[in-house]
Amino acid sequence: MTTLADPKRTPSADARRGRLHWTVPANYLVLHLGFYCLAPILPILVKTRLAGGAAEVGAVLFAYNSAIGYSCLFLTPWIAKVHPRLGMVVGLSFTTASMVALAYVHSLAGMICVLVVAGSGLSTHFLLARTLLAEMIRSRSGLNNAYSLISLAANMAAACAPVAATTLYALYGPNAVLFVVAGCYLAAMLLLLILIPADLQPLTASGRWPVSRATLRMVRRDTMAIRLIVVSVAVGFLYSQFFSSIALLITSFIASGPEQGALFAINALTVIVVQIPMTRMIGRRLDRGMPPFSAMRVGLVIFSLAMLLLGFLLRTSLALFATFSLMIIVFSVAETIYTPVRDTAFASMPAASQLEAFNLRFIFITIGESVGALCGGALFLSLAGAGTGPNYWLVLGGSGLVVTVVASVLRVGRRAAQPDRAATEAAAAGE
Repeated sequence: MTTLADPKRTPSADARRGRLHWTVPANYLVLHLGFYCLAPILPILVKTRLAGGAAEVGAVLFAYNSAIGYSCLFLTPWIAKVHPRLGMVVGLSFTTASMVALAYVHSLAGMICVLVVAGSGLSTHFLLARTLLAEMIRSRSGLNNAYSLISLAANMAAACAPVAATTLYALYGPNAVLFVVAGCYLAAMLLLLILIPADLQPLTASGRWPVSRATLRMVRRDTMAIRLIVVSVAVGFLYSQFFSSIALLITSFIASGPEQGALFAINALTVIVVQIPMTRMIGRRLDRGMPPFSAMRVGLVIFSLAMLLLGFLLRTSLALFATFSLMIIVFSVAETIYTPVRDTAFASMPAASQLEAFNLRFIFITIGESVGALCGGALFLSLAGAGTGPNYWLVLGGSGLVVTVVASVLRVGRRAAQPDRAATEAAAAGE
């Protein structure tokens, strides 16, 4: 039977690759309708339902983002043994059930438990989907194109989901939104059952650990891998602000639900317009030999400039809606550059297997996103309460530029490590 990891190209294998090339983005479109319905209202839901302060909001957001990023690591022994479709379906079934349960939970501990289960299901799905694409597409430009389609699908959902969610929340309350989110996840699960082949073999793994000793040795020696990780953590921190501190800022200054949703939609609409030409431009450069890190570095600079822009504009008399709109447009352009090429870079990393490469992705991106969500909930609310909110954005933007310089000049053992196949096989046997 031909699997995605099989280098032999047959007509049936090519057909399967082509089918999955569009199936995964279609699944992401439906799934992210639910994901982006929840994202803008989750900080507000926690704050109002628990009647808590900055610590409670930060704790819940930290737990949810950590579960999305880290759960797949603990589940890797199971993920590596099951058929990809089964793994994704099981993951989404848990997430669907968790959204229904969240409607009836009113305690801090209960919310954290339910959201950890929901995040675990999403984590499993995201790992399997990205790894499937990495195993079936060989070229960097082809991978970048596939991950761009995922980003485009997610942002098409993000263009309308926040508007619908904030409006629905204002009219009918949080439970209505949660049931809609659950319905979207259920639809995404059914789409997987219909479109993903049932006979795909389990993904290649080098051992029973999420990341083998051979891959960890590669990371310690490879300058480009270290640079990739540093930038990924920094961008994860900045990107997580969009649905933590920025969401709290927008909802505190913009009273109208439709206007709040429109601001979130600006992000998605900008990505939809810019993503395709940006992907083509970056794809041509990748084909000419440009390392993915170069595009990632540009993305980090623009994310940092967006933070600085917000901090400076909040100190002026510029209308708040215009301020938020301008900042979000700059932020979104950075997203079109960075997000697809980041996944391409991890897929190209000389790890022992694609599954391990994407486990590394989840580890380090989640460090940035979970800590960023914690700061975006707890630290930002504390600074805003003290009247020093704009300083938060200025510090973030300045720090991002500093990290860009540090990552660019960083040197370790060697520039580009190659996987030690003998060491990899020995590590797999020992683990």
